[in-house]
Amino acid sequence: ICTKEKMYLFGDISGGVMVLNDTGTILHDEFVIASKRFGYKNDVIQIMPNHVHFIWTYVGAIHESPLQKRSRLSQAVGFLKANVSKKRGLRLWQRNYYERIIRDEREYWAIRRYIADNPKNWAKDTEYVGK
Repeated sequence: ICTKEKMYLFGDISGGVMVLNDTGTILHDEFVIASKRFGYKNDVIQIMPNHVHFIWTYVGAIHESPLQKRSRLSQAVGFLKANVSKKRGLRLWQRNYYERIIRDEREYWAIRRYIADNPKNWAKDTEYVGK
C-alpha cells in the first residue's frame, strides 16, 4: 500500500533499517487492530517511508468463497487506511493497492525475503523517489 504521491510519511531508513516516526508507529498499531478485527494473522509487516509490505494469513472460515475472502481483505485494508488517516487528520494513501495470493511455499519464502530485505535495498526500490 503506497502513500498519496509517494510522500515519505512513516519514517526514514537509517543504516538499512526502517526507523518509524509517530505516523509509522500508528500504522503499525493499526495493523494489529485490523488483523484481529478481520481474522488475519500478521505474518510479516514491513513499513517503509512511503509504502508498506505485509503478509496476512487468513485464519477465518475455510468454507468462505474466494470472493468473500477478497471482500474481507478489501474491508480490512480500507479500515486500516481510514483509521491511520483519521488519527493523522490527513489523506495519506493512494487510491488502490497491489495484492497477491501466495500459492506455494517457495513463493512465500521469496516474498517474505523480499519484504524483510526491503529496507536494505531501499535505494533500488521502485517506490524510492529520493528526497
